[in-house]
Amino acid sequence: MADYVSGPPKDSGGLPVPVTWTDDPLQQDITEPKKQHLVEMRAALQALDGHYHVFNGNNSQAELPDVAVSWLVPNANIVIDETFVAAQHINEIIGFIKNFAGHYHYVPGYGVNSTTYSPSFSFEDDPVSVDVTWIKASAHEELRTHLESLAGHTHSVCCECECQCTCTCTCTCACTCTCECRCDAEM
Repeated sequence: MADYVSGPPKDSGGLPVPVTWTDDPLQQDITEPKKQHLVEMRAALQALDGHYHVFNGNNSQAELPDVAVSWLVPNANIVIDETFVAAQHINEIIGFIKNFAGHYHYVPGYGVNSTTYSPSFSFEDDPVSVDVTWIKASAHEELRTHLESLAGHTHSVCCECECQCTCTCTCTCACTCTCECRCDAEM
């Protein structure tokens, strides 16, 4: 009886999902909001698009349901030190972070689905409103923390099950059994 915990996510090229931050940590009223901060958060999410995990040498398939990351304003149109960070940019990031909650993977080597990834992410500013929500270092740090969690998350798969049966017998020697399949030492 065994279950396996995956390694952290790998991008579609087989590399660990990168998470790097400029100006780490951000400091309120000291760190100037930069487009680079936005580009880095987007890069962390893009690397997770189509990610997979390795379970005891067995690669999973990409995340299910598919979380296709795309941007209303492409990165090519985000100009460092020229483009303002807009509410829609942050709302897109929040939306894609939320979309990754509840995803799982099919592991062909074992013929089973992994456990789901169900973080309890909360957001200081959700949604971000134009001309209402201040750009706060704490809200951006929160997004970074959630992205780091996504970049390091794991799943488990239970490869073998054992049945625990409860039987009820009548005096006519007819037995009715109810079996429950459960994983040994399920995580």
